[in-house]
Amino acid sequence: MAYYKTFKTADLSPGKMTRIEVKKREILIAGIGGQFYAVDDRCGHMNGSLSMGRLEGKVVECPLHRAKYDITSGKCVQLPQMGNLENMFIAASGKTRMVASIDTLDLRTYRTRVEDGFVMVEIPDCDV
Repeated sequence: MAYYKTFKTADLSPGKMTRIEVKKREILIAGIGGQFYAVDDRCGHMNGSLSMGRLEGKVVECPLHRAKYDITSGKCVQLPQMGNLENMFIAASGKTRMVASIDTLDLRTYRTRVEDGFVMVEIPDCDV
């Protein structure tokens, strides 16, 4: 595993997040409480870009179906909110089941460190 230089720490205000690409990975980095946290930028539900969502404290909300993830651990803390979507499909089609159940996976986390004023992210050499 190797660490990759991303951006200057001063370029990300506390309580904010940004999206980067390293080694063909889309990664969300958030500055929380003086620390930097990195997770996959793609939601574990339907692959929405989390960096397009909202960050409140240490929780990021996916803009698609409002699944929520703890940035510090990558754990899903709120399942997607599909609303009345399934019932709308049933009413429109007359079929009893059109919306399949979709698993919501936790996010992969990446170690970070600050070196010479830059946020560094550790990226595995290969996926396991």
